[in-house]
Amino acid sequence: MSRVVHKKNGYTLIELFIAMAILSMVVVVIGTSFGNAVKLIGNAKSRLVGVSVANEQLERIRNRPYDDIGTITGWPTGTIPATQTIERSGTQFTVATRVDYIDDPFDNLVCGSPAVPPCDTVPQDYKRVEVTVTWPNITRGVVLTARYAPNGLETATDTGSLLITVFDSSGQPVPLADVHVTNAAVSPAIDITNTTDINGNLQLLSLPPSVEGYHVVVSKSGYSTDSTLPVSVSNPEPEKIDSTVAIQEATEISFAIDQVSTLNLSVLSQSCSAIGDIPFQLVGAKLIGKPNLAKYAESFQTAADGTLTINDLEWDDYDVTLNDPAVSTYNIAGFSPPNALNILPDTTVDWLLILAPKTTNAFLATVIDSSTLLPITGAQVHVTAIGYDTTLETGRGFLSQTDWWLGPGQDLYGDLTQYESDDGNFDFISTAGQVTLVSSIVASSFSEEFTSTSQEDAGVTTADWNTGSGLLQLPQSLGDYVGPATGQSVKLNAQSRLITTATLTASDIPNGQTITYYLAADGVSFEEVTSGVEHTFVTPGTDLRFKIELNTSNPAVTPQVLNLSIVSDMKEYASSAMLTSSTFDTNAESTYSVINWDPVSQVTDVGDDSVRFQIATNNDNATWNYVGPDGTAGTYYTTSGSQISSTHDNTRYIRYRMYLATADTAYSPVVTSVSFGYTSQCTPPGQVYFDNLTVVDYTIEITHPNYWTYTETINIDGYISSIIKMSPL
Repeated sequence: MSRVVHKKNGYTLIELFIAMAILSMVVVVIGTSFGNAVKLIGNAKSRLVGVSVANEQLERIRNRPYDDIGTITGWPTGTIPATQTIERSGTQFTVATRVDYIDDPFDNLVCGSPAVPPCDTVPQDYKRVEVTVTWPNITRGVVLTARYAPNGLETATDTGSLLITVFDSSGQPVPLADVHVTNAAVSPAIDITNTTDINGNLQLLSLPPSVEGYHVVVSKSGYSTDSTLPVSVSNPEPEKIDSTVAIQEATEISFAIDQVSTLNLSVLSQSCSAIGDIPFQLVGAKLIGKPNLAKYAESFQTAADGTLTINDLEWDDYDVTLNDPAVSTYNIAGFSPPNALNILPDTTVDWLLILAPKTTNAFLATVIDSSTLLPITGAQVHVTAIGYDTTLETGRGFLSQTDWWLGPGQDLYGDLTQYESDDGNFDFISTAGQVTLVSSIVASSFSEEFTSTSQEDAGVTTADWNTGSGLLQLPQSLGDYVGPATGQSVKLNAQSRLITTATLTASDIPNGQTITYYLAADGVSFEEVTSGVEHTFVTPGTDLRFKIELNTSNPAVTPQVLNLSIVSDMKEYASSAMLTSSTFDTNAESTYSVINWDPVSQVTDVGDDSVRFQIATNNDNATWNYVGPDGTAGTYYTTSGSQISSTHDNTRYIRYRMYLATADTAYSPVVTSVSFGYTSQCTPPGQVYFDNLTVVDYTIEITHPNYWTYTETINIDGYISSIIKMSPL
């Protein structure tokens, strides 16, 4: 028996979800379309009403007398409001009306200067009226124009014209620039507000004549302002004097405006630390009068953090000068970038002003390419005078130490005469401005009884070194004593130690004749000494010798030396030493260039690589890994002027570790200065700054591989800032 199964009609849950999703999409589309349609219908309705309002305004104007067709604040003047609000169908419509005289070319055009006939001496042929209607929530309204001509023919008038052109910094026309023209010297007084056309022009026709009476101010939102100026006590010779309008003549005048810019200023030290509350003056190069009456000259003061934002700056070349009390405390040591104050339109400029402690005489050199006017980095600026010889490189800062006399114990540099630590084998006190290996004094004694020739230098001695009698005397010839004669020793000391002082004590019988004693610390430079008196050597050395000169005036008599003793102080240096500097803070992530030290070479006795350095850098002032030029701990910088490893780039803190060693403990290597070259935001390209100068003539020589050498002599009396142009090869 078979069974028939009947399937129930219906939808699964998945099918129901799909159907609901489709239905939702349809509803959204329909709803959106409906909303857009309603909006379009509303806009279309408003536009129709707007056209009606514009036509209504034009018809009202048509019914006015011709002389009344003009705006209350514009030119030609009239009785029409420049802007008014009209309500229609519950919507507020803004109606803007502009009226202009039109010079029709049918009867020629008004001539500018110079005039090129034929000229239209009555250029106000008719008036053009433009009505613009706008309403809320639209991007473009309704604009209608109409022309209105006077009754009758033109006749000569006793008026003139003012033809105004407005352009930007690149010479392009500026449309819709606001032009405000006033003249209180005519009756009725003129007060016109209008805008330029699409070509940046505005023609003001049928103006009453006036000599230097029309004051014109041109502006635009977000733009700079340009204007004519009256003669005044503060400006007796304006660059652009108020305009003259003559009868039946057209006066042409042009104005330049452009979008304004913003200057973000930061004032820093040469080590990038912020310097706050700095008063200064910002002066532009554009002039509004003679002599040197700047269009822009404003005083400012930075905030406590050294920053300041200056808005609405016109494109121009600006200059900064410090005001009191800053001018008494600081010199300007650079700008970064140097050409930043050549401000272009519509820009935001970030600019650093670098200050240095005030010195009476200082020199700031800005080195630029003569063609591109861009700063030149890597130029060697060599400044020399009597007793002065310094070379700096443009675009590079230097951190340096030239004295260590306060010794160890300073972690972060506050005093450049201290350092972090050493191993106890450094001498930082004995001679100011240098470090050497530490030394100790060893006292040594020597004696000579003349009973042996072991200490006699037979090749030099001419006296009778008489071992039989145990004395030194003059030699005899045919029974007579012959003088003068010398007795000299060989090297007395066996150790290689530096001999600085010695005392020779002799037992002698002069017999009324002459005995002179000498000592040499270096074996050759004999210095006269007095028996029993300590002698400090002019020429220290490691080869102690004595010399005795005998002479007589009586051949029958000889002076005699019975014995002598020598006590000497010998200096012995440690064989090696290590010093770790304090932390130098560049106050910004920096790129390091070279390490230099002086003197660049040492005496040969100390051996090769007697001065070595390693460098450590970081951004946390805590992690110090000292490495050499290949970036590893197994190498050292052994040549002054070496390039610092790029592994240190983009770090803020730097230390050095100095290693001294000697192959001969009688001698020590010497270091008098250490410096690092680096670049950061506080090392402006193309600039170098020299301070602590005297009032003398200095020779400036600037070299660069890609430029001709530049040389000049300048007198530096006070603070001097100079822009130097170099010519490419």
